[in-house]
Amino acid sequence: MRYNLSKIIFISLLFCAPALAQFFIDSPYPSELLQGDYNISLRIGPEGTLLARLSSVPFRGISIGISYGGEKILGYNEALFYPNIGVEIRLLVLEESELFPRIILGFDSQGYDWDGEEYRVGSKGIYSLLGKEIGLFKCGLGLNYSTDREKIGGFCGVIINLSQTFGIAGDYSYYPDAEEKQFLTAGVRTYFENVLIQFSFRDITGKRVGRAIDLGYTGYF
Repeated sequence: MRYNLSKIIFISLLFCAPALAQFFIDSPYPSELLQGDYNISLRIGPEGTLLARLSSVPFRGISIGISYGGEKILGYNEALFYPNIGVEIRLLVLEESELFPRIILGFDSQGYDWDGEEYRVGSKGIYSLLGKEIGLFKCGLGLNYSTDREKIGGFCGVIINLSQTFGIAGDYSYYPDAEEKQFLTAGVRTYFENVLIQFSFRDITGKRVGRAIDLGYTGYF
């Protein structure tokens, strides 16, 4: 227990120099995948959630990343650490142009809201993602096979940049054969230099709306 808690504290401190350029909120965002870019983020959520992510682009068009965290890490209850480290891989298939969207194939094993037995929100697993920038709107549409739920689903997301430092984000996931078929999130974000701060409302259509804060940093090496 102390060993696991030490790992989380270490990861959290490492990522406190914390943009969430890789995600709308819970769903992958079709970023450019420029060689040398890296992204660091930390999510602080309901039930004492901490989720840390680190990803980098060693070669143009290829991104790799890892994630780890748990529930009830903040607070008095016994922490529920995720059973495995999340793994993420992205491959740029087609770059965006005037006529065509950006196409990305990817894999992400990180789910959300762990209850000690399973993730309430399944991982995207294996997915294909289309992305297009239309004026103030940055949009994404994808199909996926969740490897932890073993379900086929779909997702979409949008970011509206109202200014150079402020925007609105949202995403929606749908699993037609799952017990909880849909999951809708929305949030506001502000960014300055390479830092992003985002406050989001998760599961807007559910019985309880969760609140989370994401801190992110995008750099170049």
